[in-house]
Amino acid sequence: MDKQASRPSRRVSLYWVAWCLLVAVVFSLRFTSLGGLPHFQGLDPVVVLPIGTIILIGAVACLDRQDLIPYLKQHHPEMWKQLTSGPGSGPGGYNGVRVGLWVLSGDDMSDPILATMKAEARRFSLFAFVAFFSLPIFMALLG
Repeated sequence: MDKQASRPSRRVSLYWVAWCLLVAVVFSLRFTSLGGLPHFQGLDPVVVLPIGTIILIGAVACLDRQDLIPYLKQHHPEMWKQLTSGPGSGPGGYNGVRVGLWVLSGDDMSDPILATMKAEARRFSLFAFVAFFSLPIFMALLG
């Protein structure tokens, strides 16, 4: 796991490409004659784009967090306990607010692998923010 985590991941770049392709396909279906083809007549671009974006962000969020928390548990158990504990519960849960704030902080515990993983998580957060908050603009253009 260490060797894999120490290499910069290109996953977030793939997420951007997948989302841009989704946007391009939806816009091409809406503004070209492709939307008139029988295969696409039941698809409403105003519905397909938000559903596709939310599915992409949700699936990616599940996949993206699978490396960080187990790495913390194995290499930095004190931080793992602090981040995964909640009010009235012991360690092992998932506290998204604590993890998110910690990912945005500069505390990488002098661990280059952890610094790389946090940078990747910040890149994903930027992707999710842009994709989600651009939906109203794209939906207005599609409307």
